Amino acid sequence: MCIQGFPACEEGFKLTVIPPSPGQCCRQYSCDEIEILPDCNLVDCDDTPLECKPGYAAALRAPAAGECCASWECEPVEKPSCGPCMLPPCAAPPDNCDYAPAEEDSCGCPVGCGELKCRVDCSVVDCMPEPRCGPGETLRKAEEQGQDMCCPMLVCEMARTQQGCAVWNDGCNDCRLDDEGKFSMCTTKLCLRMGEPYCVLPKAQVGVHVLGT
Repeated sequence: MCIQGFPACEEGFKLTVIPPSPGQCCRQYSCDEIEILPDCNLVDCDDTPLECKPGYAAALRAPAAGECCASWECEPVEKPSCGPCMLPPCAAPPDNCDYAPAEEDSCGCPVGCGELKCRVDCSVVDCMPEPRCGPGETLRKAEEQGQDMCCPMLVCEMARTQQGCAVWNDGCNDCRLDDEGKFSMCTTKLCLRMGEPYCVLPKAQVGVHVLGT
């Protein structure tokens, strides 16, 4: 005789009817846990591909049962069957020019001839004349503008004053210094060649020296 009725399942469980097996007449019942599936419309999936090591490529896998988001995996990339490289026909570069290394394909063969890079022939470059620095300035050679440039950069800058100096010669003109070490008044001689800067009058001897004209 089969049992009448069926069991009452707890919350979160559902009633499952099990058909009778061969040789039996009564059905069986079981309470199985209800599988709660996520609402994929509310799930924000990360579609950013993985960064794989060389020789591997990112592959997107379909979401598993009960999941909303696909997953990324790194898979080995099949290497193509490579034969000998066929070098592209490149014209001979001009004098003072060379081809930079070209990009390579998956077999390590160059693609194209590469960028043509030329060096400047400094023997035919006319550099700008040295600038004339104003009173209280000295000429300084800065770093070159680049490896392809032939002319150095020349700049005028204030000479470093010596401590305790009241009158300073910039190599051409005498300049009086204030208490902050700034030139407040200089002579205006025109010098064809700048000499070495030096201290003309220490502060201890102020009142004895007279500026030249």
